[in-house]
Amino acid sequence: KNNDPAIALDNLYIANHLAGKRDAKKDLSRVHRLYFEIYRSNSDFEKAFEHFEKHFKLEKEIYSIESERKLKSLSIQYQFLNSEKERKIALQEKEIYKLKNVELAEANSRLVKLNEEKNEFIGIAAHDLKNPLSGILIYSKKLRTRIDKYSKEEISEIAAEMETASERMFKLIAKFLDINLIESGKRDFKFAEFNAAELLEQTISVSLNQANSKNIEIIRDCGDKMEIFSDHDSLEQILD
Repeated sequence: KNNDPAIALDNLYIANHLAGKRDAKKDLSRVHRLYFEIYRSNSDFEKAFEHFEKHFKLEKEIYSIESERKLKSLSIQYQFLNSEKERKIALQEKEIYKLKNVELAEANSRLVKLNEEKNEFIGIAAHDLKNPLSGILIYSKKLRTRIDKYSKEEISEIAAEMETASERMFKLIAKFLDINLIESGKRDFKFAEFNAAELLEQTISVSLNQANSKNIEIIRDCGDKMEIFSDHDSLEQILD
């Protein structure tokens, strides 16, 4: 908060040690998330990604533990309710059997729907990550195979494009791997006015090298100013 990364890193080191001794997974996850944010702000992307991986691994463990706890709780509740039903309505076994079938059918239907939503979510994540990753691969291949043909200025431009693509990937990963977002099934839309023409130009710029490699021409047919009221990140996904 005081914009002093050195003090922040010292305190995070202590926090990490204390949380590790207690095996406090939520605290450990938060520590690695803060490490990620500090290193990313300092453009140390290698360390940033290392801590983001640790954060994500811990979040998966937490999610798995909480899911197991919820399932056990539901199982206990179900057993209690079932025994109560058997005790209170011993003479209505046929009706109870029918009721169980309905409950199981409803539970199965909910599981199928959740699985479909999960698959859709993963599909969107994979698709959105493919473009910036393809851009990085194309730029790196250019540098590796034709580095002697580029000037320092051109190499700097290519490196800048790779950095932009990497930033986009970090942004997408951070957004898509937010466990709370996945659990809630909701998107955090932030509506505001902005120039969609600029966003369109940026999207084209990011995809241009990939398009050129496939002999695809991209033509932008709109003015330089196109003010709209929308969610910036969602429109960027759609245009991409």
